Amino acid sequence: MKALSERKWWQAAAFALFVMTLTNITSVASADRVPELGDFLARDRFTAMKISPDGRHFAATVPEEGRTSLVILSRAELAVTARVAVDPGQHISAFDWANDRQVVYSRHHKDGSRAPELGSGGLYKVSVDGSDAGQLGLANVALLDTLPDDDDHVLVYGFMSVAGSPIVRMELATGDVESWPLSAPRGGNFFFYFNDNAGQVRLADGSERVARKQRLFVNDPDPDWRAGQKTKNRRWHRVNFEDETGEFWDFLGFSGDNLTAYFQVEKDGVGAGLVAYELSSRQRRLVLALPLATMGRTLRSPLDRGVVARQSFDGKPVLHVIAPADPFVATLKQLAARFPGTFATPTSFTRDGRYGVILVESDTQPGRHFLLDTSTGDVELIAARNDRLDAAQLSPMQAIRFKAGDGLELDGFITRPASRQGQPAPLVVMPLDHQLLGLGYYRWGYDAEVQWLASRGYAVLQVNVRGSGHRGEAFRDMGKGPVGARIQDDITDATRWALREGVTQAGRICIYGHGNGAHSAMMGLVREPGLYACGIGNVGNYDFVAKNKCTSSRSTCRFINEQLGLDGVDLEANSPNLLASRITAPVLLGGGARDRIARPAQARAMHASLQEAGVPVEMAIYPGEAHGQYQDANRLDWAKRVLAHLDKTIGDGRAAPVAAN
Repeated sequence: MKALSERKWWQAAAFALFVMTLTNITSVASADRVPELGDFLARDRFTAMKISPDGRHFAATVPEEGRTSLVILSRAELAVTARVAVDPGQHISAFDWANDRQVVYSRHHKDGSRAPELGSGGLYKVSVDGSDAGQLGLANVALLDTLPDDDDHVLVYGFMSVAGSPIVRMELATGDVESWPLSAPRGGNFFFYFNDNAGQVRLADGSERVARKQRLFVNDPDPDWRAGQKTKNRRWHRVNFEDETGEFWDFLGFSGDNLTAYFQVEKDGVGAGLVAYELSSRQRRLVLALPLATMGRTLRSPLDRGVVARQSFDGKPVLHVIAPADPFVATLKQLAARFPGTFATPTSFTRDGRYGVILVESDTQPGRHFLLDTSTGDVELIAARNDRLDAAQLSPMQAIRFKAGDGLELDGFITRPASRQGQPAPLVVMPLDHQLLGLGYYRWGYDAEVQWLASRGYAVLQVNVRGSGHRGEAFRDMGKGPVGARIQDDITDATRWALREGVTQAGRICIYGHGNGAHSAMMGLVREPGLYACGIGNVGNYDFVAKNKCTSSRSTCRFINEQLGLDGVDLEANSPNLLASRITAPVLLGGGARDRIARPAQARAMHASLQEAGVPVEMAIYPGEAHGQYQDANRLDWAKRVLAHLDKTIGDGRAAPVAAN
């Protein structure tokens, strides 16, 4: 691996000093010591990085306390040339290079570290020298394409009709928009449009108005579109009507020649694989059949932007080649060989395809960004996300499969502490947050909380229960109501699997969750009092009788109750706050005083019920925090409390006591 030159080393050191002021990163890892808690909790140096089309700059997002900013760096000196700061709770998420000198980006809001992302609307821009910064044109738009062959415009779509059209071409200098010469297909509501690699809008993805089933259309290319011809009468052709086929088609991208479109297809809610759709003949062919795998990123050629490969996560990540003749495929294979045991993902390339930024991650690697020279195959480290940690200090994550009590095959991960050398260890079972809404799932890769638990001698079990969002709609629907019933059984089955496999021993298991996972943790204590020796719940809802007093619109409340399985359910029987008398194990509760998702009254009521039942319970409600701890001091305090609680109940006495809050 090619090293940085001495000059660049000093330049990188200067850049690190700048980042220290933002992220409080102060030391380099040493493989011969156990990392401090602060090493795991240090914010990433940056989250994402992309190279400019001319290769002269990098753009990168920088996590700060409660916000995520954007910086632009010169590639030659690694010096900051521009910085975009945002208000607390705001995060710059998606960003891309519009041309050699301008970055366009969007923002979202998170009311706490574990809150869902809420789009704040609008598109923003900044130049490499920090000038010409601010909102770009209309408020209710998002980036569709940067149009690589057009340095003066970007293609955007509106959440509502914009300038008479859902798709508009926006001028970067002024924010002025030009309506796209295209009419929507008939017979549905269409919210999503996709353009090919030449910038032409070719696909319309929407739903039938009553049943809400997918309706997908494609149109023919327009030879006169660049001349501004108002050809709104291009004919739309049917691709998929879900109510007729039982299939849902998720668009991935086009081939480099724009003759083929690629889709991830579900059949009757079950993953059916990756399909190539030939636009001229309107015929489909199956490219990959991966019914149980979680699909990852789609990889495209840096030259023509055509789809060349696809990642999947059937345990560890696997690279599936789609266009074997594309020269970029050889580069992907070389990266896989150069970084074994990881997944190396290109984030961006220069216009000529020579230089690219590669993100290398694994279960024991928080992430490192490298600069790749495709002409020589050389790579050089730009910077690590967290240089306090070394892979040799961390514990590998092992993919598992087992059958639930009703015979359904489930998957997940077990992380066993390296210090135990395969011997039984005290176990922390971590129910999934957002599981009931089908929004999340566990995936192989680095998890800071799992690693600091493992570093203190605890094994961690994570299972993708039914209802999680990684195996299709049918699997997600299995998690719907009544609330927690089958999902809770899946968590119990996973815990008993760990006992059978010798991962842990009876009496040394704790259940610990955030958000919806906190509710699952408390219900685990209620339903299996002899299985868990302790429980921990952070920012959870524990009283569904109170929670069900929905103050939103009737349709919103109906949707929430349907997704959570609250309609027609005995809410008292599924509210651990009201069942505290059945809990025998010690409990730790956490929350935020400003939390509007899991209001602190929920944690306080759970705390009071446990006290009344004579259950040992501790609680920390953090002033100024919402749904999840943002502030560094509070994150560290919560981690210490968790370890102290585990030490007292299932651990080996490693953690020091923490003063009451």
